[in-house]
Amino acid sequence: MSLDRVNDKVFSDRMMGEGVTLQFEESQIVSPYNGIITMIDKLKYTISIKKNELGILFQNGLNMFMLDGQGFMILATENE
Repeated sequence: MSLDRVNDKVFSDRMMGEGVTLQFEESQIVSPYNGIITMIDKLKYTISIKKNELGILFQNGLNMFMLDGQGFMILATENE
């Protein structure tokens, strides 16, 4: 789905830069490449991964902060 169709102006207006949206069929999500986890937010739905100069900010869903971290299990740690 195009970012233009995302119901969140931060993403649809590209305030965080270009990006993609994905819809997963499985409940486990893995990194698209081997990098270093540079940040996991306290509510567990945003993770930053970096390799060389390429950084990816992964946000799992919209309005996920409302879950207050419930329903997420992180299987890695920062700097891993």
